[in-house]
Amino acid sequence: MNMNWFRWYHGTVSDPKLALIAKKSGQSRPTVIAVWAALLEQASQAEARGDISGFDAEIIAVALDIDDDAIHSIVAAMLEEARG
Repeated sequence: MNMNWFRWYHGTVSDPKLALIAKKSGQSRPTVIAVWAALLEQASQAEARGDISGFDAEIIAVALDIDDDAIHSIVAAMLEEARG
C-alpha cells in the first residue's frame, strides 16, 4: 500500500516528552519538533514502515538548516528515553 501521509495529533507541539528531549539534548523545543517530524517522514516512507535506519542526519541538517551535531544529540536523547 502506497501512503503519502502520516497522522499528526493535536497537542504534539506542547507534548512534555518533546520538552524533555529538548532539555536532555540541549536543543530548543522547535528544533526537536522539526527533527521529530523529519524522523516521522523517514519512518513513514521506509520500505519497512516505521524503520528509521536510513535516516541521514547530514541531509536533514541541510534541509532544516540545523547543525548535524544537534540532530545527533536529539536522536540520541530520543533513543535513550525510549530505552527507559
